[in-house]
Amino acid sequence: MNDTNPVGYSNTSSRLGIWSRARSAVNARCGGCPIVQWVAFLFVCCASVYFTQTMWLLGLRRYSTLELGTWNRMIAGNINTDELILGSSRAWVHFDPDVINQYTHRSVFNLGLDGTGIDLQLARLQVYVRHNRKPSLLLLALDVWTLTGNMQGGVNHPGQYTAHLDQPEIYATLCQRSSKWILYKAFPAVGIARQKSPHAGGNEQLRTEAVRGLLGRPWPEELRNGFYAVNRDWGTEFDEYKEQNPNGVNYPIRDANIQTLRNLLELCQRMQIQVILIYPPEYYESQDLTNNRQAIFAIYENLATEFKVPFWDYSSSLLSKDKRNFYNSQHLNSKGANRFSEDVASRLVEVVHGFVAPNCDTPRKSG
Repeated sequence: MNDTNPVGYSNTSSRLGIWSRARSAVNARCGGCPIVQWVAFLFVCCASVYFTQTMWLLGLRRYSTLELGTWNRMIAGNINTDELILGSSRAWVHFDPDVINQYTHRSVFNLGLDGTGIDLQLARLQVYVRHNRKPSLLLLALDVWTLTGNMQGGVNHPGQYTAHLDQPEIYATLCQRSSKWILYKAFPAVGIARQKSPHAGGNEQLRTEAVRGLLGRPWPEELRNGFYAVNRDWGTEFDEYKEQNPNGVNYPIRDANIQTLRNLLELCQRMQIQVILIYPPEYYESQDLTNNRQAIFAIYENLATEFKVPFWDYSSSLLSKDKRNFYNSQHLNSKGANRFSEDVASRLVEVVHGFVAPNCDTPRKSG
């Protein structure tokens, strides 16, 4: 993965030289009138920027792998799954669609997105159902940040949205976070030039990814039906977190987040999409460090009761007690995700699809 610049970019002095030569050529063709020369030069510049912007957008929209590829498949209407998984990173790295499909024999796609708040999760679902056949079932992964994450300010991996600001749900949600998205929609080249790629650890420029997409040379695919398998063992993050927060953490519960979650459930209710709320495994020692955990779960349980949907809470699951299933306290590694997906699939077969599958871990069900 050393091919970080597939076409190469000239240095600053070379670019300035190109513009100087362009201006000289314009001057030669326009006689001696300064106004005509400047108007012609500005026209050439604007045409060049517009052409570059168009090519960048085309490249991003042709990207076929990873997060950019998932957005493009979704907006092109090429997913059309029976069962959909939605959430942030605890959906993205926990639910393996291939494992679930082996049990249910129904198509499954993971639409989870790393570091995504409930507002963008709702927008992502709205875009999905507008372009694809509605799923019969939605598995919505919850965590403490669902209700507490700040829906103002920064966006994780913002470059993934830049080519799709024509999607009204995404654009409206991003504009609620920052007014800069108004500029990026009006002048996409500005956003593409400023932002980093959502791939390669965020170490590449978004415009480089645009060129990759244009040339048909994207990064190799690492997602399986949207799922990202993390092949890591338990690290030191949790010990450091405990040391930094010996008295635990209070997560602020935001009314706006509760309302957005309610809006998501209402959308599914209107569209007759069956919903199961799932709190995936979380390493058991970390649970005691969330001081207002009981208040957070009371809201989830109340919403499940109000909307008459199941709430599967894996907090007391055997999976949550074994470090070997995790790479940090909040996220399962690939082995843990496989075991968790098998358990979810077993319950789906029994509860949703009507017959019993063996070896179900049977987590505590809230409510």
